Amino acid sequence: MTDVLDRTTGLRAQGVEYEVTDVRGVTLGAVRGVGGSMSVTTNATRVRTLTGVRFDSSDLADVNPFTDWIRPVWVVGQPDGTFARYAMGLLTFVTDPIKHSSGLTEHQVTLHDGSALLDTPMLWSDSGGAGTRVMDLALRLIAAAGVLNYTVQDTDATFLDPVGNVGGTTTYRQMLVNCCQVAGWLPPWFDRNGQLHLGPAPTLDRDPDVTYTNARVINGTRVTNPNLLDAPNAHRVTSIGAVGTPITAIAFVDPSAPHSRENRGGRIIVQDHQLQGVPSQEQAETMARAFAAADPATFERVQFNGPADPRHDVFSVVRLNGVNYLETAWALAMTHNGQHSHTLQRSRLVGG
Repeated sequence: MTDVLDRTTGLRAQGVEYEVTDVRGVTLGAVRGVGGSMSVTTNATRVRTLTGVRFDSSDLADVNPFTDWIRPVWVVGQPDGTFARYAMGLLTFVTDPIKHSSGLTEHQVTLHDGSALLDTPMLWSDSGGAGTRVMDLALRLIAAAGVLNYTVQDTDATFLDPVGNVGGTTTYRQMLVNCCQVAGWLPPWFDRNGQLHLGPAPTLDRDPDVTYTNARVINGTRVTNPNLLDAPNAHRVTSIGAVGTPITAIAFVDPSAPHSRENRGGRIIVQDHQLQGVPSQEQAETMARAFAAADPATFERVQFNGPADPRHDVFSVVRLNGVNYLETAWALAMTHNGQHSHTLQRSRLVGG
């Protein structure tokens, strides 16, 4: 049966509810919210943001913005009369301005996902010496940041050179990004259920999370940018540590790609990544591929608007007219008839 969200005709009942939860995601109550927009930007320090939503002061009277979290839930009516519920993230209060107008008092808040926990300076010094397992340091950092719900890809990657926080300014996120770079992972991100993910980029040769045809794309909104003229066709990772022999690895785009070195008459446009603590040639190659997967200057980028679809998450695999893309950004007006904008990208890479 076709998912009601994939239908191109007919009406569907839908709306947004706002649950109040604790840091673990346990529901404590609900508040009424109006308006606002949610955005996901995968290369931002704080990936998922909800801005402009308005809550009545009386609804927030029993909400503690220092300890309580908000879970937006998109509710969609089904043909059988039931309702499907889609969590849209677990968010913490960042700003809480109070607006007074015509006898009403409203809170027009900004909320961020768990990235806000990571984007704070480390309280205690922590470091990894040469030979420290990336996973061991990552788990210590996650615990110190107060993140309770997480998944970390198992890895044997280790630091070749010592790594540690600098002074009192290094954030948990910066240290975790160091771990991710050595392991060849994407930067840390939180999914729709508030779970932190540390791991590699999803592959595009799998079933998509969401599928679009032209019938689900709002007419006149699709823009394709091949990015061919200045797109890198090679990503080079170099270990710059003082210990051991320097390690270098390069990932080239597939020779069949229009901007490959073969199709540019041998011309190579390199994106350099100089890092400390790369433990092996194999790890350097993995990291080169990871940088290429997360680089916005890729083989092809597509932007378009469609109807609201709450199935999108962070780094979703989206199929557009039969081609799979990695979604790197989206924005959604939090109303039943709001448009949903999407930014997708794809690249083809081989080792070199």
